[in-house]
Amino acid sequence: MKDTKSLKIVAIAVFIVVVGTIWYFVSATKTPVTDQGAPTTNATSSQPQPVTNNTGQVKSPSSGQTTTTQVSGIKITSPTVSAKLALSQNNTIQWDKESGFTGGIYLVNASDKSVVGWITSETNVHQVSYTWNTRDLYIARYSPTKKTVSAGNYIIKIKFDSTKLPEVSSGEFSLVYTSELHPSSYSVTINNLAFDQPSLSLNKGDKLTIVNNDQVDHKITLTGFSPFVIPIGSSFTFDTSVLFPGSYVFYSAAYPTLKLSVKVQ
Repeated sequence: MKDTKSLKIVAIAVFIVVVGTIWYFVSATKTPVTDQGAPTTNATSSQPQPVTNNTGQVKSPSSGQTTTTQVSGIKITSPTVSAKLALSQNNTIQWDKESGFTGGIYLVNASDKSVVGWITSETNVHQVSYTWNTRDLYIARYSPTKKTVSAGNYIIKIKFDSTKLPEVSSGEFSLVYTSELHPSSYSVTINNLAFDQPSLSLNKGDKLTIVNNDQVDHKITLTGFSPFVIPIGSSFTFDTSVLFPGSYVFYSAAYPTLKLSVKVQ
């Protein structure tokens, strides 16, 4: 009996050891589960925003493609087409809106489109006008050397320091001598079928008044124009701005002695 009891005790002990060993190895081989926390979401997430570089190009971060944006057009409002600006006087160059960029203004010959010179090397980002003394120009944008401007037909251009803005141009205008803007008036008188002075030199734009002191109406002709009649005791004023520089003759077909030579310069 004693031996049987001892065997049972040994068997129980062995069982406990085996079960304990198995439990140990099973526990050791299990992967511990850790709390990773709930996944988070960004409630204010937004789409990637395009990036603008310093050349005015817009690059999309999703596609990598580049497109070019343009600032709305700028127009030169002064000088206007066919305007006449007096040489050696202050004249205003004006455009209709700020560009947001610096730039330079230069003068172009209207006939052959060559650059005559620079009016100013730099305008500021908010500037919309520039006062130019039409006496002279700079020979290059950043040159201190100047040259004298001549009378003629021109175009003004503004070059902006940005690829976002193309150059803008004025209409064709003229630089003229002051006498053409402020014409003088001259008067000649017809007495005894002749002009009181046989010849005159005038500037283009001057006004010529012919007074008839004879006791007869006179029909006066200028080649290329319709004859005009000056009644007794009346006068007629002719505007030489319609004439090109050159020599002209006012005459009467009825009276050969009635002749006036006029030189327009």
